[in-house]
Amino acid sequence: MYPWSFPKMNLTHSTLLSKRWHVKLQETGKKYDIGIYIGEDLALCRDENILKQAWLQIVINARQQGDELEIALNGQPLPMGEAKVDGSTIRFELKKQLPQVGHNTVSVTPKQFASDAR
Repeated sequence: MYPWSFPKMNLTHSTLLSKRWHVKLQETGKKYDIGIYIGEDLALCRDENILKQAWLQIVINARQQGDELEIALNGQPLPMGEAKVDGSTIRFELKKQLPQVGHNTVSVTPKQFASDAR
């Protein structure tokens, strides 16, 4: 079993899956990809009423208020207007768009930085 995936029986309560990757966002317009692996069929778990909520949390340490970012899961943009932002942490509740079993890609594309100080 992978350390960031849990069997169905452990998904009955809200579970935060975490693993840290370090990517430095330096250029606007450049897409930065991060691979994540999911070992459980989250859509099936949701359909069987085992999975109550799924969240994708991204921490961008150098994030400044006013930075414009586009974040996508497997090429599908996530709605920034629905994201919960707390300082450098951005959280998305994944309702319809869940990661698939196996390899997934989270992409962050800086559209504009609030300042050049990074």
